[in-house]
Amino acid sequence: MVGEVEFVLRGVSGVLLLRAHRFGAPIPDAEQAALRREAAFALQTGVEWGDPDVLRVALSLQGVLDHPVDALFTAFADRALAERQRQTLGRILAQLFESGKISVERVLADPFTELPLEREVELPPLPPPRRETSTTFYDVRIVDEIGQAVAGVPAEYRVDGGLRDVTTNAAGVALLEGVKDSTARISVVEVEALENVLEPRWTKRRPGAPPKEANTTTLEFRGAPVGPVGVKAVVPNRIVLEPPLGRLFVELLDKTGRVRHANRDYTITGPEEFSGTTDENGQLVHERVFPGNYELSFTVESFEGADKQVDEFRTPLVVLAPDRSEPERRLLGAVPQCVLARLHSFFNTNKTFLLPPALPEMRALRRIYLNRAPCELLVVGHADTAGSSAYNDQLSLERAEATIAFLKDDVEGWFKFYGDGIEDKKRWGKVEDSLMITAMPDFRTKPATEDPVSWFQRTRGVTPIDGKCGKDTRRALIAAYMALDGASLSEFDVEINATAHGCGEHFPLEETQQAVEEAPADGESDPIDRRVELFFFDPEFGIVPKPPGKNSKAGSKEYPAWREAAIETVDLAAGDLDGLNLTFLEFDDARFRTNSCVVLPEGERPDAKEHKALASTSLVATLLRFNEEQLEPGQKLLIAGHTDTTASEGFNQALSEERAQCVLACVVGDRESFQSLCDARHTVSDYKQILSWLTKAFSDRAVGDGGFDCDPGPINDNEASGTSAVKRFQEQYNLNKAALGASAPDLAVDGDVGPLTWGAFFDVYEFALREELGDEPGLEALREQLVFLDDENRTLGYGEHHPIDGLGEDNFRSQANRRVEALFFEPGEEPDIAAEREDPAASELYLPGKYVRNKLSSQTNPREPVLKLQLLDARRKPMPGASYALKLGDTEVTGVADEDGFLVERVPEGAEGGILTVQEGSTVNLVFGRLDDAGTPKGAQERLSNLGLLHHTAATGNDDDDFRLALSGAQSSIDSLDVTGQLDAETQGELARQHLS
Repeated sequence: MVGEVEFVLRGVSGVLLLRAHRFGAPIPDAEQAALRREAAFALQTGVEWGDPDVLRVALSLQGVLDHPVDALFTAFADRALAERQRQTLGRILAQLFESGKISVERVLADPFTELPLEREVELPPLPPPRRETSTTFYDVRIVDEIGQAVAGVPAEYRVDGGLRDVTTNAAGVALLEGVKDSTARISVVEVEALENVLEPRWTKRRPGAPPKEANTTTLEFRGAPVGPVGVKAVVPNRIVLEPPLGRLFVELLDKTGRVRHANRDYTITGPEEFSGTTDENGQLVHERVFPGNYELSFTVESFEGADKQVDEFRTPLVVLAPDRSEPERRLLGAVPQCVLARLHSFFNTNKTFLLPPALPEMRALRRIYLNRAPCELLVVGHADTAGSSAYNDQLSLERAEATIAFLKDDVEGWFKFYGDGIEDKKRWGKVEDSLMITAMPDFRTKPATEDPVSWFQRTRGVTPIDGKCGKDTRRALIAAYMALDGASLSEFDVEINATAHGCGEHFPLEETQQAVEEAPADGESDPIDRRVELFFFDPEFGIVPKPPGKNSKAGSKEYPAWREAAIETVDLAAGDLDGLNLTFLEFDDARFRTNSCVVLPEGERPDAKEHKALASTSLVATLLRFNEEQLEPGQKLLIAGHTDTTASEGFNQALSEERAQCVLACVVGDRESFQSLCDARHTVSDYKQILSWLTKAFSDRAVGDGGFDCDPGPINDNEASGTSAVKRFQEQYNLNKAALGASAPDLAVDGDVGPLTWGAFFDVYEFALREELGDEPGLEALREQLVFLDDENRTLGYGEHHPIDGLGEDNFRSQANRRVEALFFEPGEEPDIAAEREDPAASELYLPGKYVRNKLSSQTNPREPVLKLQLLDARRKPMPGASYALKLGDTEVTGVADEDGFLVERVPEGAEGGILTVQEGSTVNLVFGRLDDAGTPKGAQERLSNLGLLHHTAATGNDDDDFRLALSGAQSSIDSLDVTGQLDAETQGELARQHLS
């Protein structure tokens, strides 16, 4: 195209003639620049407002100047052109004016004369370049969040070192001309004017969004001045004002603030609408919420069936700041709910007495009382399945009633359980008296020679002081015991109403104690199920659903509903006890058969194929080693025997004493007592098991060198089938006497197991014990170090009174209860041995909470040594399931610790040490064999190394820095020790104890 194309446009002050220059127009002077700005403004405004004539001119200009015209543009020449397209067209025109491809001339035409829209003319020669003007203009359009103009609002430019005021026009444009700076800052400071324009628009969220363009700044209008915002000269600028979006963040609870409205469906109405379901915490969240007034509504359904109740709740909501981290709380309505407190393992079998370990935990009830009062308290008792269903129904109800009496300090409510009307196995007596007396906080101050009842009478002012628990003494004792929990319901009589209910045996718990067992077995004795549960209900609904009478039957729906209503569960179980220390080693279960006092050599009853070698002599060796290394001066030992309840009380008392004496004979080496005791009370199965064991245990030796071949076959009480095996033993014993170190006369090979043969069995036990211990310091030297609680009477039988299983059950056969315990007492913490002998049933050794019982573990196979370690973390807590790698000589093994953090691995013959690597990568050097005395630096270092506290065992003496640091670490982990870094007597004793336990 050679010529120019001209277009006519009506400007602000007349008709303008626009010339399109494909190759650029002359540099404009000031007048031309002003005309171009006027024309650009007229074109851009007309385009954005959709003026059809202006649109035609704009489209034509775009096409002439080699800007391709979108087919969609050409299809519209009126207001049907989309706003986005109009904005794009306006931007293109602004660029054309800025690039100098359009020049403008004012035409003084008759306004009534129709002017042609375009004409083609010859282009004149290019005029010489003109000097560029020194002024410019700013075009800033202010719109809302969907792109609508914010018109009639005063704006303030900061430019050329001052302020210039401009008001936005109908298109929202704040146009400023005739300024020199190429950049400026614009503000809208008249907040009220902005609010008048925007607030009517923001009553609802509107669809749409502003177009995305260059030089756009988006701001939230929060009722404060807008800006200042930096803008550019000549090019279009845009400021988008959005409403202040926030969040709806709400937590819904019932009106007590205790129950969360979790998993509730809700709806929200307002400028926007929402719906959803609250989470497990009763919370809901919605982001980028339009401002305004909202209302939330939801429904709550209570009860089932004909009692079903539906309540609808509404509440206004506030749109929070988007960074608000705490929800609004709304307390709405009442929900049937309760708090559940569970008393676990606090009752003996058949008894309603609340045992002493419960007392510290019962103090936690005061917090529940204070938080829940006023309330309705439902106390529900339970029983295990050991008795009949009818019996357990009554027992569970009585446990609930006894618990309420305890909580209310109702002395008479407890005193009735001593009455003649209570059946024998439920009736309280000396055991309960002793439990309450020894639970007194000052019981430790009782003189050793004073009778416990007399001490209580004297210290509590009960007369007469006669050592007898009469009615007055027992009432005073009950009152003192009830006061120990510090949580009496009597303070809340008006506000807390208590109801007793019994669930019998019908709702036993699973092992996890979290759920009711679906298919419970009958006849099981389980402490977990001897429990009482306290349900604290709000008074508005009361106990919901109501109890079905005094007792619930199997399949009752009420008890599961009470558990379901519990919004909080507080487990009150016996915690760590702060009592006297007692260390014990148990000669347990199958080492004694029914009606036998024979100490069997193995820890289980084997069949013809399975054996465990000499665990009993290993127990004796452990006892002697512990006594040697436990360097606490004055430590004393008592051997205690026990039975199950399959015979009469007198019979079991004698049997328990004989079992203790038989173990004592093994410990002190009393051959004569062993053979007489075993000869007097044994079974055929006992000596058959011994014959079976020694055949397997010494199979690596030839007869004459300590080996035996006298396996009797199946272990039973058929005497005839064992005669030939007994003869072989008697014959081989005579051949093995020199190897065994025995000096007894030869046995008659007659197949009869009499005193002499039992003495021969003892010789074999002694031989195995010497091999286990080694030659240094010698078996006799170890035995000489033993100090007994009562040197004249070193054993004590406790009969059937303190079983492990089936507490309080008569005729209960139990391997676990046929046991002997070696009990070690620290100085000043010994029991009153005279009182123990006078009344073993009321022994303070077995009272809950009296002694902290620390069990010694033992090696189970001395002829095939094993390494048994417990892995502890930095807090000295067991590490169940911890992975480990163990190098023992040339052997490497890997594994994981058991549920108590223990690992057990065989030690290869000749191995003198090893390296243990635990899962975190930490390593411990281990030392095997006979360790030096714990009182020497070398012996202490060996034990510290095995405990993972020291990485060398050189005998460097007490001044070694690593040694002192390791000692300090050991001392800091034991509460009773001062952290000195020195190997004092107390540290030696505790170090030896830790190493063995």
